[in-house]
Amino acid sequence: MFYLLSLVLYAKARIVPGWRQKLYFGGTLLSYLLGVFSKENVAILPSFISSYDSISSKNLTLSKR
Repeated sequence: MFYLLSLVLYAKARIVPGWRQKLYFGGTLLSYLLGVFSKENVAILPSFISSYDSISSKNLTLSKR
């Protein structure tokens, strides 16, 4: 659940501007740390977020054309 929570908070942080973005990024980091301490599979989350970010940015650039 911490894995999914981190992904949702990260996706929300990419959309929301301002001080809320920092709040969502902080929540992402907190849920990541809680996930790592509860289950080691969450350790691959940064690589998944990186691939999610590259895929979503490609989709955004294609949709703007």
